[in-house]
Amino acid sequence: MNPNEQKLADENLSQIKGMEEKLKAYEEVKKIKEEEAETVIKTLFKWKAPERIFVEKSKNFFVMVAGGIIVGIIISAILESLMFILVLVVVLALIYIQHSIPPRTVEHEITNKGVKTYGRIYLWKDIENFWISKRVGHILLNVDLIDKTPTRLILLIDEKIQKQLVQELMKHAEYNDDPGINFLTKYTDGEYIPMIEHMDVEGLDKGQHTLHVRKTSPTNRQRTVTKAA
Repeated sequence: MNPNEQKLADENLSQIKGMEEKLKAYEEVKKIKEEEAETVIKTLFKWKAPERIFVEKSKNFFVMVAGGIIVGIIISAILESLMFILVLVVVLALIYIQHSIPPRTVEHEITNKGVKTYGRIYLWKDIENFWISKRVGHILLNVDLIDKTPTRLILLIDEKIQKQLVQELMKHAEYNDDPGINFLTKYTDGEYIPMIEHMDVEGLDKGQHTLHVRKTSPTNRQRTVTKAA
C-alpha cells in the first residue's frame, strides 16, 4: 500500500470512529430523554403568593416623583437628549405600575424534577443553589440558575411556610451561605437570612451545633457547624 492509499485508509478509519462516537452519544442522550419523559412529575410542596412585592404609595409620593421626572425631562429637552427623556418616561410608568396596580396571585411548586413557576419547570440539574432574604417586610426565595435566562428566580413566600419550604428544597439543592450581598445590593436583594435560622439547633459539647433538616425519611440529614469564637 502506497503512502496515499495509507493516508486515505487512515482518514476513513478516523471518520468511522467519529461516526461511532457520535452515534453512541446520540443513543445516550436519547436514553436520558426517554427516562426523563417517563418520570411522572410529582408535587412535593406548593404555595400561592403575589407575583411581586407591592407597597401602595400615597398621592403625594406620585406628585413628588412626577415633579422630579418632569424637571429631568425639561433639562433633557434643553440638552436635546431624546434617549434620556424616553428613559425617564419609562421609569415613571414603571413606578406607577409597581405602586398602584396590585399584583396577581400565582402558584409555585416544588416537584421531584425541579421548581415549577409560571407553568415552567426549572430542573434540579440547572439549579446552582438557593437562599432566603427579606426585603421591606417580605420573605423572598432566591433560586440561582446555571446558564439560564433568567439567571435567578425570585419568588415571594409566606413567613409561615419558610422553614418547611427550605427543608424541602435542601433535599435537592444547596443553600447558598454567601450570596455576596453588600451595602448596595441589600436594597435590591434584601437582607440575607442564614441557613441556621431555618434549622432545629441542638447544643453540643466543644462549641458545635448540629443542624437537623427534617425529612419524610427516617434518617435526618445533618450538618455540623463550628461556633465562632
